[in-house]
Amino acid sequence: MSKSEQILVNRKNLEMFIHILTQVHMRGQLSADEQAFLAKFVDLPEAPSGPNRAQRRLNQKMINQIIREERKRNIKE
Repeated sequence: MSKSEQILVNRKNLEMFIHILTQVHMRGQLSADEQAFLAKFVDLPEAPSGPNRAQRRLNQKMINQIIREERKRNIKE
């Protein structure tokens, strides 16, 4: 029995997965090759160079705004 390398993923699950990976990136916890892979799907903002609570809050607000805009676009479609 040979397994296929391709799988079907629900669009909502894929969007949530990308959202989670983006949050991990914003915490500075993705390696360079993981960042390069994720950048193929979304425009990544700069990862923080050090722990900065205010910057993380600002980044989270930015991510939430992007998600809201995406949801509005999906509703219009």
